[in-house]
Amino acid sequence: MRNAFVFFILTIISLNACKEKREEQVVLSNKQIVPIVYDLMLTDEFTMQLKGKDTTYDLSVNRSEKYDQVFRLHKIDFKTFSDSYKYYLGHPDELKVVFDSVEALATRRRLQIMNPSKSLPDSAARAIELN
Repeated sequence: MRNAFVFFILTIISLNACKEKREEQVVLSNKQIVPIVYDLMLTDEFTMQLKGKDTTYDLSVNRSEKYDQVFRLHKIDFKTFSDSYKYYLGHPDELKVVFDSVEALATRRRLQIMNPSKSLPDSAARAIELN
């Protein structure tokens, strides 16, 4: 009986420790994670194109270097991103919002590249047309 009581107390302590650990976990907001995911997807596309052009290109090493550049650009570390991404994987409804936002961001940037005058304010676009 005493062993069962000790086991029960240890189980409660363990569960509380895990609960506290989860609360310390920093989760990036939707607004913060969207540009990071977009940049990581661009990095993947870029490294895959380089791999297609150069058969000696070491994809795993160079991709991880590029990922580190993205994390430095956004001033976060891999652990923060990884924890946040795991959180979103556990919440599919929120993950869908993130990927829909990434798609919208990609569409906006693609349209700006294809038609730069649309991204300018109206007065600047008119000034360009007059010249």
